[in-house]
Amino acid sequence: MKPPRQAAGPPSAAAVNYFTLRALAAEWQALLTGGVLAGAFSQSEAELSLAFDRQGAEHTVRCSVRPAFRYVVRVPDARRARRNVARLFPEAEGCRLEGVRTAERDRLLYFDLEGGLTLAVLPFGPRPNVLLTGPEGRIVAAFQHGAALVGAAAPRSSPAPAAPDAAALAAHLAAGGGPAAALRRAFPLLDPLYAAEAAYRAASADPEALFRAAAEVLAALERPEPCHYAGARRERLLSLTPLRHLGPAPLERFETVDDACRVYVRRRLQAEHFRARFDPLHAWLTRTHAERAARAARMLEELLETSRAERYEHWAHLLMAHPGAA
Repeated sequence: MKPPRQAAGPPSAAAVNYFTLRALAAEWQALLTGGVLAGAFSQSEAELSLAFDRQGAEHTVRCSVRPAFRYVVRVPDARRARRNVARLFPEAEGCRLEGVRTAERDRLLYFDLEGGLTLAVLPFGPRPNVLLTGPEGRIVAAFQHGAALVGAAAPRSSPAPAAPDAAALAAHLAAGGGPAAALRRAFPLLDPLYAAEAAYRAASADPEALFRAAAEVLAALERPEPCHYAGARRERLLSLTPLRHLGPAPLERFETVDDACRVYVRRRLQAEHFRARFDPLHAWLTRTHAERAARAARMLEELLETSRAERYEHWAHLLMAHPGAA
């Protein structure tokens, strides 16, 4: 018997996890390599755009370092605002892109430019950022906190531990928290969504079964079949592989991870825009309704009190009219 359907992890988790970044790097390696960095600019405090021109077509890679929603996504033919645009990384403008890659078992994305320059996208950590580094591995410029970082050595990648064996997984299970939590501790690169899928496929807490299920999920992530699912709170979830624990039918399937990420980010931003408008209105209506309801209750109470006073007055008149009756 299969375990019940499980709630998935945070909706933004899969937008920038290691497997998504690695899949995007593989697709962009073929799509963008050979292009020229036409410009780097920012139209908002937490989003950087990298415009690559390849064979007359412009591809804009947008990198968000906003804590609430971090992503890296390609937007073909993106429009650049004419005002309030900050120009960044002029040192790299006109440089040819030689390759796109990720760090070994780490969530870092690199755009290697000619002349030994590299644009490093660091979407995680306490200070997510996009850095331009030189041939010596030092920071030439930074999207954020540039004054404090220029000249410093670029952060090195920190590879996640290699996959453990079933015996090591058993030790993580003994630490408590359930199969999905044990899988996340044993396989740090598995986010909550994929750990929940492996636990569902194992259908037990047996270390051997969990290890085989995790290996199965990891193998599936090597051959992306990108799709979207509906989360427990009706938000979209991006996955690189069909997820059995969320049901047999995804909301939407995609040919490429690039397409899946672009649609996911667009829908998420649209939802945020809607909530930004809806939530204040809903809060005002809820507050106003409560105030009006309280006022109506007080008015009703006052009406009842007036009626009681009239009744008492009537009884007083009757007693005064018949003093002997008392």
